[in-house]
Amino acid sequence: MSDTGFDKFASQYSEILDRNIRFSGAGRQYFDEYKLLCLKNGVISPEDSLDVLDFGCGTGELSSLIAKALPRSRVFGMDVSEKSLDVARQRHDNYENLIFLHELGNEKYDLILAANVFHHVPVDERGGLLLSLKYALKPDGRIVIFEHNPWNLLTRHAVKTCEFDVGVTLISRRNFMRMAQQTGMTVSVKRYVVFFPKFAARLIPLELLLGNVPFGAQYMLVLGLPR
Repeated sequence: MSDTGFDKFASQYSEILDRNIRFSGAGRQYFDEYKLLCLKNGVISPEDSLDVLDFGCGTGELSSLIAKALPRSRVFGMDVSEKSLDVARQRHDNYENLIFLHELGNEKYDLILAANVFHHVPVDERGGLLLSLKYALKPDGRIVIFEHNPWNLLTRHAVKTCEFDVGVTLISRRNFMRMAQQTGMTVSVKRYVVFFPKFAARLIPLELLLGNVPFGAQYMLVLGLPR
């Protein structure tokens, strides 16, 4: 979706998303916190001093969670929607280590996060975008991808009925891994996530055993540069 497409949803983005996924028993905050939990499981730790890019940060909720979890790091939230960034700056101006950007620029990052971004990108532009993110990595940097799993029927229903997902094409884990390899990146983590609804959140630790079962609502990939 273009910047103007997201601009018109900026002020009500969270409310629209909450309505769209209410059948799950959780709102956007739960899923943002879930992604942070996934990151804490082997990708980041509070002692890290990193330059982190939340690419496609929207109104910055996940960016702020990461900034809070990594007080020694600099977190950059970047989005093409200026109105979304205006909302982000208003809501999260209390974090000194959080900066919002409109363009990718020439900065290099230790960690780049793209959470549910690529399905909004036209299919023929996805490889080029991933290549751009690759070039924005430091030599030991990593890219973490979260994307909707097209094999999950509830996920497909949520996407089909979401106002800002109109016309998108989901990308499977296999196809994303193939695209990553075609851009010269390695895949160190590949697992399906979000198997349990909020009321069964205590079962989340079991998801490490279910990572290859293609029924999770989303999947997570960790990409890196070849050594």
